[in-house]
Amino acid sequence: KRWVSDELHGLLGISEGTLVDYVIALAKRSKDEAALLSALRDNDIPIDDKSRAFAVKLIKKVPRGEDTGAVARAAKQKQQEKDRQAQQVNMLKQNQEYTLLEDDGEEE
Repeated sequence: KRWVSDELHGLLGISEGTLVDYVIALAKRSKDEAALLSALRDNDIPIDDKSRAFAVKLIKKVPRGEDTGAVARAAKQKQQEKDRQAQQVNMLKQNQEYTLLEDDGEEE
């Protein structure tokens, strides 16, 4: 947050806390630096070499929304593995209940 504040002060001459939070939120929602630059342009921030370098660095520093998708997929896979293991345990318990039938020696 401090780094973003310092960079915004260099780019715009201001670094208000609300603006810093807003730019960080924009970066989190942006999939790449081009999307972030577009969002900055839409908010009247001039796009030049300095702002492009800022966008590249910020995208690398800030976790983005797609990261939560990866976390959700990993959690889902983990739950599926737990479910599969529970199913295997249940099958093993059920298999232990089976016994062999004895042959009474009579043939039909």
